[in-house]
Amino acid sequence: MIAAVGAFLSGAWMRIAIIGGAVLAVLLVLFSARHAGRQAERVETMARNLENVNAQRKAAAAAPSDRAGVVDRLRNGKF
Repeated sequence: MIAAVGAFLSGAWMRIAIIGGAVLAVLLVLFSARHAGRQAERVETMARNLENVNAQRKAAAAAPSDRAGVVDRLRNGKF
């Protein structure tokens, strides 16, 4: 009798452990997907920021360095 109850409990605990493991695996996959989405968003934001910085540097490099250069550009209509 005791052996039968022990065998039943061990089988029930084994089922609970398998189901718990499956639930844990699903949660781990969902968490990983969420983390990957956040990382992708960060990469996109960094790329956009880098493009803006490069555009600002390009504009600064093309800008006149003194008042005379500004006057010449205004007279020539290059602004």
